[in-house]
Amino acid sequence: MRSLLTKGSDVSSVNHRFYLGLRQIIQATFKYFIIATLHYGWAAETLAESFFDKDFYHKAYGIPKEQAYDHYNQKGAQLGNRPNHWLDISAETTGAETPLLQYARQSTQKLEQVCAKAWDFIVAGAGFAGSTVARHFADAGYSVLVIDKRPYVGGNAHDLYDEHGVLIHLHGPHIFHTNSKDVLEFLSRFTTWRFYEHRVRSVVDIADGKTYPMPINRTTLNELYGLDLKTPEECQEYLDSVKVPCTEIRNSEDVVLSLVGSDLCDKFFRNYTAKQWGGLDLKDLSPEVLRRIPTRTNTDDRYFADTYQMMPADGYTAMFKRMLDHPGITTLCGYDYLSVQNSLSCGHLIFTGAIDSFFNYQFGPLPYRSLRFEFEHLPETSHYQEVGTVNYPNNYDFTRITEFKHLTGQVHAGTTLLREYPTDVNAEREPLYPVLSAENNEALQRYQVLAVSREDVTFIGRLAEFKYYNMDQVTDAALRKAGEILQKKKKITEEV
Repeated sequence: MRSLLTKGSDVSSVNHRFYLGLRQIIQATFKYFIIATLHYGWAAETLAESFFDKDFYHKAYGIPKEQAYDHYNQKGAQLGNRPNHWLDISAETTGAETPLLQYARQSTQKLEQVCAKAWDFIVAGAGFAGSTVARHFADAGYSVLVIDKRPYVGGNAHDLYDEHGVLIHLHGPHIFHTNSKDVLEFLSRFTTWRFYEHRVRSVVDIADGKTYPMPINRTTLNELYGLDLKTPEECQEYLDSVKVPCTEIRNSEDVVLSLVGSDLCDKFFRNYTAKQWGGLDLKDLSPEVLRRIPTRTNTDDRYFADTYQMMPADGYTAMFKRMLDHPGITTLCGYDYLSVQNSLSCGHLIFTGAIDSFFNYQFGPLPYRSLRFEFEHLPETSHYQEVGTVNYPNNYDFTRITEFKHLTGQVHAGTTLLREYPTDVNAEREPLYPVLSAENNEALQRYQVLAVSREDVTFIGRLAEFKYYNMDQVTDAALRKAGEILQKKKKITEEV
């Protein structure tokens, strides 16, 4: 069992099935508030000391900080490590339940209620994939339980206002873009839109601090090399003169070299890739990793070229809440499906988490990369940079800086920035990006064979399919797979 305790952190289950966690979440720009997460079972599980909030325990229960962790566990042992022993500790030390404990008791009651019901569908994950299929099933008249180990909906697209009142994306920038009218029409049921075309510039050398349009276009070449390319044809002729011919595209290095040659590859891609993917070189990554980034011969400096480019007017979280607001949908946040699955009953499961975790890492863990997010608020700066995101491929440990006000269009006297530091997946960092390489295909294929054998489970999403999806792509895949499941159910019903 895994449960999030602090931002980006999770802790493995010890010998018990019940779990009380104190999760510190960033509200505002990182003032702490405490939310309890419980996991259903018959015995209490102790908190790992490294994640135990001694300050909170001291304030809530009047126990000296240096004795707090021992007191928590000793009391649990005296009370037989039974469910809610921490509630008894509260009554003993404070004489009444705190709001935290009231919330926790209500959360336990809700879990008991959902465990007592047989659901048509259970959806593990409340991000794009999970929320989309849940709404599709509910609209068709089925009962759906959506369960997510985080204490909020929206997955990695979750946004919130920081303590300065700036709308931020808690898990990094998410910019919506699509060519699919079906996807746009589906999501438009739950949000209005703000037109926004994302732009990215890249600092090749911090010594001069100059920024250049990214993806590489004609303006990039003219400004970087002092050229005077006036037409797409002249630009293509230049690129043809520097690119490295590749008879076979075997990896991401081949992709880049065959488009822009060695110098542009080194200036814009090679070091950024090494930072993002933990020291891996371009030649170590599958072609699809860098195929997503175009090269242009015109002066179009938009990062995406999709027909529809926009942002949810009220933010992503508001959109997801509306999507899940349906009489047929029950949402349970703060619980890891894998830790409570034996207490739940359903006709069909939609799993959007990591496929290797579902099968208990039977063939070993699949490789993912994660990120550490560093937010900074500048109270007297209206705008810090000229565009939404600036890349730093060759300097610093972070890869890019995003300024959210560009994305949201929010008017505010100050601004909030986000620096992204790529990191390995560990106890404190969740898997975010599948590492796509030839050497990982064998283990992935073995997990895929297991997945196919589970007719009662459908795997959807970046982690569940070990596939690099954009938001519109995962929404499209979720709509398609949900439709296929409903068609299959309809056919079975007709045959009966």
